Amino acid sequence: MITVVRNQKLKTLLKEKKTLVGAGAYDGLSARLIEESGFDLIYVSSMSATASIYGKADMGIMTLPAMLELTRNISNVVEIPVIADIEQGYGNYLNIAYNIREFEKAGAQGVLIDDSVPGNVWSVELISGFGGPSKGMPLREVISVEEMCKKIRAAVQERSDRSTVVTVRCNLRGTKGYTTDAAIKRANRYIDAGADVIWAAGTVEEKREYAKRVKPPLGLFTAIVPSQDPITVDDFVKMNIRTILYTTPPIYLAGKGLLEALKKLHSSGNIGDVWDQMFSHDEFNRVTKLNEPVEILRKYAKT
Repeated sequence: MITVVRNQKLKTLLKEKKTLVGAGAYDGLSARLIEESGFDLIYVSSMSATASIYGKADMGIMTLPAMLELTRNISNVVEIPVIADIEQGYGNYLNIAYNIREFEKAGAQGVLIDDSVPGNVWSVELISGFGGPSKGMPLREVISVEEMCKKIRAAVQERSDRSTVVTVRCNLRGTKGYTTDAAIKRANRYIDAGADVIWAAGTVEEKREYAKRVKPPLGLFTAIVPSQDPITVDDFVKMNIRTILYTTPPIYLAGKGLLEALKKLHSSGNIGDVWDQMFSHDEFNRVTKLNEPVEILRKYAKT
């Protein structure tokens, strides 16, 4: 990974075709920890944020104001570029033309838009194992290619900053009659409409096909999530996918770690049993930058 500072634009980094590895943040503290761990990018994950803020599964309840506030809070506390998951754009192409500027003002250097029909709980069939129609679940739905291309053109042409990266994910997988060929055909239409980056979704083999047959201007993004067989960053780099995001692992790590520690603490009643699993006061104060208000107190206390 490379060292990234705030004045380096995400678009410039992507043009340099270096490997960039990011992780999904769900609040300001998780974003700071991701940055401190050495990652190159922050992905504002709506799935993780829904779990963190509302304690619920990813079912499209993160509103535009909530995602803007979260993006702003995260952008304010990190130096590395921030990519915001903006779902389906919170409306049609008219809404996207306005909303992309709001995310830019909130500090996002890139956005991710997908082509699902709003209200689809996309993770039910593909991640959670609840199944499709045979188990009483509806199939995923996507909007028409033509409508999605209007959204992409609106995002690209109406963004305030030409360097803001527009990433698009094709969610055709899981729909009726899905084929990899059809998804790749859609993805290439999205590039023609102006998408800077395509999010390569699906299985590892499907992503391999994306890498061979989809050539967006700034390359492919992809995600590593716990529902897949273990795969490394190097595996994707060998496919020529050079931007990789651990989208949900941070909240899965935090959730499991917290649960196990709290169970141990409750069972033993002895804080010493979890001592080595906690930040010390000094560590916590360093991560949350207590030194900043302290400096202000020292500066003005005697004036």
